[in-house]
Amino acid sequence: MKQLKKRLLAAILSFVMVFLSMADVFPAYAGPPALVDDPDILAEVTYDRNAVNARGNSDFYVGEEVPFYANITISSTTRSIPGAYGKLYLPKNVFPYVSASNISTWINRPASNYLSIDSSSNSEFHIVTLKFNSLGGGTTQTVPFKGTLRDRSLANNETYVIPYQVYDANNTLLESSNNTFTAKTYPVGYTDENNNVRIDRYYAQGTSSLQNNTTLANDLATTVQYNTRRTNWPASGTYHGTETKIVGGDRRKTRVTVQLPANENFDTTDSLNTSWTYNAANHTISKDIEYQSNLNYTYDSFNIRYNNQTVGTQASPVTVEFPITWQYVNDDGSLDTSSLEKSKSSVRYWSFPRIPAADRGLTASKTASPWRFTFTDRDKTEHVYNMGFSWYWYAGNPEEYPTIGTYHTRVSSLVDTPTTDMELVGYQIRSLNPTGKVQDASGNIQNIPALDNTQLAALSNNKLVGVKDDGSEEVIATNVQITSNADEVRLPTPKFYKKIELRFTNPIEIQAPTGRIIDARYRFRFEENAYNTAKAQLASKPNNASSNVQTRNVVTVNGDNGAGRTWTGSGSDYVTWTKAFAAEYEHDTQNQNLGTKYLNEEFSMTDNIRFHYFLPPGGRKIKNPKFFLLIDPGLEFKGIQTSIGQNPELTPAVMSNYRVEYNFKNTGKTAYIWDLPDLNIPEGNDSYKYVYFSPKFKTTRNMAGGQNSIDTYLSWDNNEEAASNEVLGKYDDVLDLDNDGNTTEKFSSKKATYLYSPPLELILTKRSKRADSNVAQYSSLTTPDSEQIVDYKLNIFNNSINGVSGFTFFDILPHVGDKSIAPDQQGNYADRGSTYRLELTGPLDPNPNYTYEYSTTPVTEGNIAANYAGATWSSSVSDWSAVTMFRMKMKSGYTLASGAADDITFRAKMPDTVPLDTTDKAVNTFAGFSGDSYTGAFEALSNVVIPKNTR
Repeated sequence: MKQLKKRLLAAILSFVMVFLSMADVFPAYAGPPALVDDPDILAEVTYDRNAVNARGNSDFYVGEEVPFYANITISSTTRSIPGAYGKLYLPKNVFPYVSASNISTWINRPASNYLSIDSSSNSEFHIVTLKFNSLGGGTTQTVPFKGTLRDRSLANNETYVIPYQVYDANNTLLESSNNTFTAKTYPVGYTDENNNVRIDRYYAQGTSSLQNNTTLANDLATTVQYNTRRTNWPASGTYHGTETKIVGGDRRKTRVTVQLPANENFDTTDSLNTSWTYNAANHTISKDIEYQSNLNYTYDSFNIRYNNQTVGTQASPVTVEFPITWQYVNDDGSLDTSSLEKSKSSVRYWSFPRIPAADRGLTASKTASPWRFTFTDRDKTEHVYNMGFSWYWYAGNPEEYPTIGTYHTRVSSLVDTPTTDMELVGYQIRSLNPTGKVQDASGNIQNIPALDNTQLAALSNNKLVGVKDDGSEEVIATNVQITSNADEVRLPTPKFYKKIELRFTNPIEIQAPTGRIIDARYRFRFEENAYNTAKAQLASKPNNASSNVQTRNVVTVNGDNGAGRTWTGSGSDYVTWTKAFAAEYEHDTQNQNLGTKYLNEEFSMTDNIRFHYFLPPGGRKIKNPKFFLLIDPGLEFKGIQTSIGQNPELTPAVMSNYRVEYNFKNTGKTAYIWDLPDLNIPEGNDSYKYVYFSPKFKTTRNMAGGQNSIDTYLSWDNNEEAASNEVLGKYDDVLDLDNDGNTTEKFSSKKATYLYSPPLELILTKRSKRADSNVAQYSSLTTPDSEQIVDYKLNIFNNSINGVSGFTFFDILPHVGDKSIAPDQQGNYADRGSTYRLELTGPLDPNPNYTYEYSTTPVTEGNIAANYAGATWSSSVSDWSAVTMFRMKMKSGYTLASGAADDITFRAKMPDTVPLDTTDKAVNTFAGFSGDSYTGAFEALSNVVIPKNTR
């Protein structure tokens, strides 16, 4: 079967390589040697099955990260190749950058120098060398790796080749293969066939833009615009995508063609048109463009002139359409019809009667900034309104401006009226005096200041008057100096007025229409009765960001035109007073995708919990917060960082103090839990408080491949307290974090996902638990009591592509001074570090697919040959406490299927722990190898048992 597969692959690859050499996509590569075939070895590169299963297909698009497996299968169960290594050849024009982060580590490897990446010796390929301890018979050695397809490196359905070679320890090439993969791209076009960009063009009758009221001038150029997007492939019978894409950029150029109307007069010399190719015969313009993948903000345009183009009215404009097509241009110059997309841009034209200019007189404007406040104590309700006046001149169409000296717009007073009773706290009135357009007697347009020097000085000849509640008046100030840098004046005691009026002794004459001429800045606070009314209104409202009351303020300007016509203008604005409120706004980033992770890879994630608040001075506490981090039991937690600047309470000392709970709330996940100090949300209006966490992890051999998640939660005590203390959460407490039985109350939570792609080989895991534990969750660390029974589980997971048979697994029980079972690549045995012995309480629990043998022979430290081959073995012993080691062999005819796992369990007894302390430990591992070939042994991660009670 293997030979048939290889012959088919060779035939297909030969055809592909011929095709590629003809297509000029990849020149004939000089890097890898010629193909070599060993009938007992199959070297191949495939897609990563975990990634394919997670996404549901193997359609990887240019610009995407593509995960692969590098596989070596030795079919003969009697053959092994010590010191073997593989070489991957990754094409540089497809994968421009390759680093160690692209390659997973693997278990069957030397302690050092097991991975090298050569990007310089070969002009066409990155050469990645993968070294192994030994390639065992009857197994498949798989190393996951990944690479991002370079943007615009390939066309849709175009192939690329990754060669893979196998060498023995003497650098002899044993086997090689050329592995072909197909890339996908997306087309270019738009998501609507009939509506792209519509522009309205309208012109005043009697201007040079028109020949007459119904026809455009032939020399008028108007701009036509269209948007381009990268989309998914159109459905059958359609010519538009339904969603935009930011990957999938094709290496081919896209031909954009625009159909012009028959009466077009396209000017090829126009600077906006020079990139277009004009075809006068069929009235089209076109150009070939190399588009990048992300086209979400891409648009283009051209200028069009017409021969006698009619125009309509605003009610019935004339529309000119410009059909657009997009198609990929093949290498031979032909168009890829499968990529055809269509859309239409349009321009609507109309004319309108000339609109004469008009003097609109005086206007007043007012703004509150800021305009949102937290309602608090009355003496803290100060707020400011800015107001002013201007002369408004409507210039008409076409534009006309007033002639200097012919208009006499004058201002006599500016009146401010709060609609809610307020006390005046202070005022500041500054001159702005901007410039505006006027024309001289000859019609020349000039820009001059709104006020000349005389009028500018006259501003300070004034009286600021307050109108009391009974209608009587009192002078607040006389001759308030109105200059460009006037300071604020605060009243000795805030005082309630129904109105504040700025009266000019002589009317101020404005010589040019402009924006606001002065800026009167009045500072207010609530009058006592009005404050109490607002307080009662807010108390009756619910606790949320929408609970508020508003206070409005109106300004009026009074004046005339110097010829008997009175001008009055007004403006208003309001301030919003929000009930004190704090609540979680969001927990970023929901459903965060952390990408593909490999064995022993360290990675971080970010948790940004944002609280929205309106709070008075003193702020509000998040009381007794607890942060929960739930991860796969096999994922190693490496630490956590916070932002001291944002959260000074979360010091390194605080974050180093956490507890661990296994199988938290029966989720199967391990929880890391921090009991945090109160977190302060400061005072602020419409503000946000951020709480940052950045935990770090490392993948291990104890993890199962596939999609995994990291779940984070923040709970706190005052999520449902009285309004004066409440900080609301956003997400349901589905795990009942505070154990009150209420799973609908709101806390904070987030889920992040990652795809773990382990090396495809046998993965050995040893875990343990206290025998009296009421949960089924085993762990890599157990803390039993004195003389307590410890339950052990040996897990043999076949994560390789093929079934495994004929394997042996070898366990040496913990004892003082023990070493690893198997040596490293240099022949060294590491210390396991046990400081006390654990004793078997009986035989291993039966497994129908394995035979067991036990030995009471003393262990020879650092010598697998003496321990495995030199010991005395039997299927049973009289004193189980005397057992020093045991071995488990797969029965003849049994195969552990790919993706399947076997569990073997046993029990051991703790010694009297009185002489021990919590620095003591018992470390246990076990090793695996094919048959009796212990020289190729690989070892599980250690399991540690630490005494809990020592006194």
